[in-house]
Amino acid sequence: MNRPFLLSFRPWFSAIFSGVLLFLCFVPYDQDWLVWLALVPLLTTAWFGNLPGWKRFTAGWFCGVFFFGMTFFWLGKVTMAGWLGLTLYLAIYPGAWTWLAGLPSCRIALSKPMTGHSRWWRSISSVLVAVTLASAWALLEWIRGKAFGGFGWNGLGVALHANIPFVQLTSIGGVPFLSWLIVFANVMTVSTVARLVAEKERLTFASRSDFTFGLALVLGSFTVGLSLSFDRANDRSVKVALLQAGTEKDPLREYVRLSSLALLQNPAVLVWPESAPGIPLLESLDRLKILAAEFEIAPNQIQSWLITGSQENSPDGSFNSAFAIAPKMEGLQTYRKRHLLPFYERGFAPGTSAAPLWLIGSDVRFGPLICVEDTIPDLARENLAAGANLLLNLTDDSLFDDRIIERQHLQNALFRAPETGLPLLRCSASGVTAVIDRQGRVLDQLEPSAAGILVTNVAFRSRPPQTFFSQFGFVFPLIWAGWLGLRFLSCRKYR
Repeated sequence: MNRPFLLSFRPWFSAIFSGVLLFLCFVPYDQDWLVWLALVPLLTTAWFGNLPGWKRFTAGWFCGVFFFGMTFFWLGKVTMAGWLGLTLYLAIYPGAWTWLAGLPSCRIALSKPMTGHSRWWRSISSVLVAVTLASAWALLEWIRGKAFGGFGWNGLGVALHANIPFVQLTSIGGVPFLSWLIVFANVMTVSTVARLVAEKERLTFASRSDFTFGLALVLGSFTVGLSLSFDRANDRSVKVALLQAGTEKDPLREYVRLSSLALLQNPAVLVWPESAPGIPLLESLDRLKILAAEFEIAPNQIQSWLITGSQENSPDGSFNSAFAIAPKMEGLQTYRKRHLLPFYERGFAPGTSAAPLWLIGSDVRFGPLICVEDTIPDLARENLAAGANLLLNLTDDSLFDDRIIERQHLQNALFRAPETGLPLLRCSASGVTAVIDRQGRVLDQLEPSAAGILVTNVAFRSRPPQTFFSQFGFVFPLIWAGWLGLRFLSCRKYR
């Protein structure tokens, strides 16, 4: 007898449902609690849908299409082809994971008789399966952040951006490490329910020990993160004024006006965002002096540093740069953006140095990050290794003209703070100008796209602590890859 027509579509409905649940975990809904259950429908399909490999992949791919398509819809405002291409590509990763989930080494066994010590072994087997699938997802997520220039936005761990104890776990292994824990919990949920149904007449402590272990692991991780979140010891502070001009038609004039107001509070540093002057800064110094005079600013008497983003045209190429101008205009330091946006920044050359912008005569060493560089963990680690003790992002999200990307950018960026143990300052022309402490808390921010000044005393350590992640980086992908290899080989051996 043929299956009812609607039942034949159940695997696809389940996969799409997981995609929708994942979407709800992120901006604009931010229902982060759903991330602990979002993969349950997809995994149920992979395990119990009796699907061949290509259908499992297709189901996971549909999940990814709905999740990434809805999450990154803002890209379609600039390029529909780019949005469609990115969505179809990113969906490959959950598709590959769903295909893996149906392999014998990635499934729990419910039909074998339970004799001798098999009840304990059944629990151990469930935990091993959860470790395998969590490792597979986290590894794929890490690859997504590396392959083809990398686009690692909205890994599962990012959904917990407001849960400060869990956020601290990224100081161990970055966002994929937190994603590992989330997927482990999802798998243990499905495994536990499936075993309760299959073994309802044999409920014993032994048969539930996998659930006990999983719960202890999640709660233990939360406790470790909670203890890390209490560390606020600092030995230095610096007064910084972050300026945001909004959508003014003459940005240079607006930033000079805002600077005249900010200087009344005697900050050590004035910060303008990416491309703040609107034209190359070093080619507009004469106009800058005229505007300074208009707002009664005497450049030769200013005691504050100025850090601003601007295009730089030099004999060795054009760069998207950040300049640090010393008080009284007595010196200049330059940082050149290292990670260029594909297609959009084709006319620029990449920078090669992560050297900090050092406020000479002080302990303040800003690790500069321009545009989406603050969403790339390796770049922040390079800043720290080069001697930075604060991270400073200059950005401008106005290209997309959407509040969703501005909040997504902030949420993906704030993890650089706990990963490196450094506070993160963000100055945005159109986006979210914010101050983030080294635990990833957003301490203060300006209203997006509105002109404003955020003056703050930023506490930091002159000699930053070394987190596990800052020292060893992404060592866990090697562990995950090794575990997967051993798991598949052992299952093939005993098949």
